[in-house]
Formats: sequence, structure tokens, C-alpha cells
Amino acid sequence: METITLGDKRIGIKTTVLEEKATACNMLCCYADELKEGFFPWIDQVAGTLVPLLKFYFHEEVRKVAVSAMLELLHSAKLAIEKGQSQGWDASYLKFLSDSIIPVLVDALHKELN
Repeated sequence: METITLGDKRIGIKTTVLEEKATACNMLCCYADELKEGFFPWIDQVAGTLVPLLKFYFHEEVRKVAVSAMLELLHSAKLAIEKGQSQGWDASYLKFLSDSIIPVLVDALHKELN
């Protein structure tokens, strides 16, 4: 267990749970990478789970994997649309997905640098 200080409070965190979260996120990233356009049906659900983790300040590895997964999700969506496997979605979906991911990603990267 590790402790961190937030303001005037100390919080204990079970690192094994965080490591399991990082592993799970990494697996989702790997699935998107391996399945490419075949991952399309799960993009919304995975993005909904991983985008908030871009700002998960309790574990650096979770943030890193979430960042890596964003590229894979966008790539999967792009390939599915190009190959006509996007279940009726067109390029507007890719724009919607990008608009959902990029501002949060930029904000998280900005905060990471500070």
C-alpha cells in the first residue's frame, strides 16, 4: 500500500489494484491493436472507460496505457470506416470520436507536463 497527500489529507492506495487496472487497460489497448477494424463494435465502450483514465493521477502506468489506447481506438475506427465495416457509421463518427478524445488528451498532457 502506498500513501499520497492531497491537500491536508493522506490517502492510502492499494497498488495491486492499480497494477491490475493498468494490466486491464493494456489488454484493451492490445485487443484494439491486434483486431484493428474488427475492434470497432467496442470502441465506444472502451473509449468511455479509458478517456477518463487519461486524468487518473493515482497511477502513471494507467495514464500511459490510456494514452496509447487512444491512438489504437482512432486507428480502429478509421480502418473500419475505410473498409466499410463501421456498421453504418461514416467519417462523421471519426470526427466525433476525435472530438471526444483529443481535448481530454491535450488537457491531460498539459497537466502532466506541469
